[in-house]
Amino acid sequence: MDRLWRAGTSATVREVLGNLQQERRIAYTTVMTVMDNLHRKGWLRRELEGRAWRYRPSADREEYTATLLAEALASTDNHEGALLRFVEGMSETDVNALDTALHQLRQGRRGTGCCWIRCGQRWCSGPGPRRRSSCCATPSPSR
Repeated sequence: MDRLWRAGTSATVREVLGNLQQERRIAYTTVMTVMDNLHRKGWLRRELEGRAWRYRPSADREEYTATLLAEALASTDNHEGALLRFVEGMSETDVNALDTALHQLRQGRRGTGCCWIRCGQRWCSGPGPRRRSSCCATPSPSR
């Protein structure tokens, strides 16, 4: 995922393999298997180009991270306690960034996760990575 995010474009298994082999020895079949698994889980999309698949991430790095955090939070019944422990372990810089993000939400400014602000549904449910709900496609009224 990191290689595709850094590239900012789609890539074939062979292109990702070439990039990885600059740092370490790795088999083509290993890269192909990992990319196919990520595609089946919904983290990568692919299009056939000639005889090879071109893969691209389904979500940007921030959406991916937010999904992991949401899944971790969903694994506990005590959201407040889990959030408190999480914030206690954050650096001052990250706490300030969180404070800024919460302030922006309270001010009604839209970020990449506009659904939570407008309809209370931050993410849609479903298999694979969580997708933005359909209300994200509707422009929000001027604030």
